Amino acid sequence: AEPKILVSGDVEGKLDALFQRVSTINSGAAGPFECLFCVGEFFSTNDSAGGEEKGDPLRDYKRGDKVAPIPTYFICGKDFGPSLDETSQSTEVAPNITFLGTNGIRELHGLRVAYLSGHYPLHSSGPMDTMASNALLQLHSAERPVDLLLTAQWPVGVTLHAAPPL
Repeated sequence: AEPKILVSGDVEGKLDALFQRVSTINSGAAGPFECLFCVGEFFSTNDSAGGEEKGDPLRDYKRGDKVAPIPTYFICGKDFGPSLDETSQSTEVAPNITFLGTNGIRELHGLRVAYLSGHYPLHSSGPMDTMASNALLQLHSAERPVDLLLTAQWPVGVTLHAAPPL
């Protein structure tokens, strides 16, 4: 059977609201789900200010005071929060909450998941802009296609062929 997953857009540091909603959906008629993928801005700009303890929306989850209801995987956009940055590798930041990393491909819950963290200019021109996407392309294999691609921003032109046009 195909895995049942949830996907969330921008969380912006509002973990309590996210996990309350996920718990409701997971225990409802559509559930249960195997995991949650969060794309876009996981942290807000305010989360990066004031050091790791002050602005960290993960603080209660790291201490074990709160627990994510299902395994949760996230990437970052412009803001990497108080304790991650563009060089951070995949790491479980709190029980049941995992930062996937800057870029890569992983097998998760029966799916081959490609991911690309960060925010890139509309027209990439510098080597840093294309390095991460090139590294991701090198990991791809026609024999083992990707089931799910996670990015923090929409691809250029994604709305051009939408019906009705966006």
